[in-house]
Amino acid sequence: RAKAFSTHAASLGLGVVAPDTNIALFDVPEKSTDAQSALAQSGLLVVPFGPHRLRATFHRDINDDALDRTCATLTQHYG
Repeated sequence: RAKAFSTHAASLGLGVVAPDTNIALFDVPEKSTDAQSALAQSGLLVVPFGPHRLRATFHRDINDDALDRTCATLTQHYG
């Protein structure tokens, strides 16, 4: 699911680091702490991982519906 999320983030023009695990790293135009707050208000919990980079971890209990909601939230903010 991290790969699918990263592909979606890239389709929105966000920079991504190709994931090898369940962790997705992606770059946002604003400060990562500002993006973290905005995304959290929409229910997407991420962690700052640099000045403009966020980290999203996809645990095995994240199902396809949750992935779809996650991608929709990202589109809402960056699409």
